[in-house]
Amino acid sequence: IPWVAIFDPRITTTAQKGYFPVYLFKDDMSGFHLSLIQGFTEIIELYKTDAMQVLKVRAADFRAQIPTLPKDFEESKITLASGNSTVTHLSPFYEVSNIISKYYPKSNLPSENTFINDFLELLKVYELLRKTAELKI
Repeated sequence: IPWVAIFDPRITTTAQKGYFPVYLFKDDMSGFHLSLIQGFTEIIELYKTDAMQVLKVRAADFRAQIPTLPKDFEESKITLASGNSTVTHLSPFYEVSNIISKYYPKSNLPSENTFINDFLELLKVYELLRKTAELKI
């Protein structure tokens, strides 16, 4: 699954743990999600066969800390696999690791301003979660 991520080093410097904003492209390139997602490699190593359930619970916990979703963002599960392609064994982990996202179909891309505003809105949520985590310490 092609992706492009942004890391705040106070949260994580790797896609293997923590949480971060990412553009996740569908396997057939028919669209992409702007997502706030969890790194899952560390969770897989720690929880083995229970990793999917742990990621679901953690995603729900993150969502519970977000008072208001940015406009047009959803809590629903993302889908990266097209109906007629073979996906990697990691695709389900990307999908279940989603916290919030917005989908952009290739056939109906918004303006550059919308892309920028959506990204800035997601960064606000990212910062909010970071500050919330600091308060817990």
